[in-house]
Amino acid sequence: MDKLTRTNLDNLWSEDRELQNKAFLTILKLTDKPVDWAYEAWDEMLANLSHKDNHNRAIAAQVLCNLA
Repeated sequence: MDKLTRTNLDNLWSEDRELQNKAFLTILKLTDKPVDWAYEAWDEMLANLSHKDNHNRAIAAQVLCNLA
C-alpha cells in the first residue's frame, strides 16, 4: 500500500468531517476496481463496524462492500 492510500485510510476516522469525507470519496474511487491492499485494510474496516460513531460505522460498511 502506498503512503497516500494509507493516509486516506487513516483520515477515514478523523474528527474533521471535511477531511474524513474527502478521504472517503477518494477510497471509494480507488475501490471501484480491485485493489492490492484490500487484505491490509479489511481488519481495520471490520473493527470500525462497532465504532461508537455511527458515521464511522457507515463508512466502514461501505468500504468493506467495495473491497469485497
